[in-house]
Amino acid sequence: MEPEYDVVTEIWYDDLAAFTDEQRDARQRPELVAAVIADEKVLFDRARTRAAFAEDRVSDLTTVEVAEWSG
Repeated sequence: MEPEYDVVTEIWYDDLAAFTDEQRDARQRPELVAAVIADEKVLFDRARTRAAFAEDRVSDLTTVEVAEWSG
């Protein structure tokens, strides 16, 4: 069975503020955004493009806590 995607792109930011700053900067340069969109139209089916956001978390669990939690 073929996957429903043929490309995955990850973009990492130091924090949400860095992401927000980049988005703000992009909105101030609509000609650059338009160039990216034009390129994407050639390469991808933009109607099927999906985005997901994830945030890294570090858990501080000891072995005992994990054993108690898992039952």
